[in-house]
Amino acid sequence: MVCLPEYFEASARILRAGRDAGIRSPFLGADGWASGDFDLAAVRACGSEEPTLVRTALERGSFKGVTGEITFDTSHNPVKPAAVIEIWGGKRQFAGSIAP
Repeated sequence: MVCLPEYFEASARILRAGRDAGIRSPFLGADGWASGDFDLAAVRACGSEEPTLVRTALERGSFKGVTGEITFDTSHNPVKPAAVIEIWGGKRQFAGSIAP
């Protein structure tokens, strides 16, 4: 399984290039922090690593990620809150989140 921590458009280009290069493993796309969490949740939800079934599970599901609840829009882009991190005195701290 190949995990792509990119937005949909970039993932689509990478997937095409991978397929053209002969890679036949399932590709799972996500954006950054929560990618492994909701990709695995989708695999568990559909009970398969079959890409079409995983995609359907992602399209229909709602998944808890690091930044909160994640769903997908009709273009397959994640709809989720963004974490706001402040840096004070060289230390990072969670300042809140902004929901779409």
